[in-house]
Amino acid sequence: MTGRIATLAASAFVAGLLPMMLACDPCAGVAQCRPARQIELVGQIIDRDSLTARRGATIRIVRHGRATSDTAVAITGWQGLWHIVLPIADTVERVSLDVTVESGVAAPYTVRGLMVRTTVGGDAVNLGQWFDAPLTRAVLRITRGEVLATGSSVRFTRTDSVGLDSLVATGITDGIGYVTLHLAGDAVGSVTGVLEVVDLTTGARNTLRDVPLDIGYRFDLPTPIGTISVAPRLAFAGYIVRPGDFAKIAGAVISFHRTGGIPLLRDPVSAVSNADGFFVLPL
Repeated sequence: MTGRIATLAASAFVAGLLPMMLACDPCAGVAQCRPARQIELVGQIIDRDSLTARRGATIRIVRHGRATSDTAVAITGWQGLWHIVLPIADTVERVSLDVTVESGVAAPYTVRGLMVRTTVGGDAVNLGQWFDAPLTRAVLRITRGEVLATGSSVRFTRTDSVGLDSLVATGITDGIGYVTLHLAGDAVGSVTGVLEVVDLTTGARNTLRDVPLDIGYRFDLPTPIGTISVAPRLAFAGYIVRPGDFAKIAGAVISFHRTGGIPLLRDPVSAVSNADGFFVLPL
């Protein structure tokens, strides 16, 4: 008897739940239905200075590519969270958006041409955590040739490209040659600048020009973006020819051994001439 009562109770629950499920289905009771699609986005805005949630920031999305532009706006809450729903008239599954973030503290910035999928409802696209203003936290590994540049002062000075709130970033390399450079920007894009590395023990100074860094908007853990060697590079090149007729010789072995002057990273240095008799010694 108890089992029958349990079965009846379960059946009653399902029967009561079914109308609720049908009520949530936009196609319930319709023979041929194509549910309306929409752009539904969620995300969170983070203060780039304090790395805490930013309340009161304005998020504006604009969909282009039609006769008129579709626009929607949201304001972040206490936890920096935001939610936008923008109904669309067509049935495309992916759209291109311009997303503008205006924190009220820093200058607004826009991420253009962001591709997102459309949804039928209840399936929002999570854009994740974005900064309230563009920022780079570039992690670089600095070497002098094949030697880690530990204990060195690093200075990056912006020279061109997108605008920056801060034109200079500085840091000290750690015990394995890594340094993190912070640059605050007023636009998303790429910047180039001069990288100066000074060995704090010997005072040796190296400078590289036209070093690229990206100014981004996504909040994530800093990760190394590459290794930069600041050692001066020398090369000696030429042709090996046979005396008399000056025919070029392929496969000749050339070796260079330093006897004086500046130190080399590798000594001796060897090369083999190619089919045209040409060789390069990277010193």
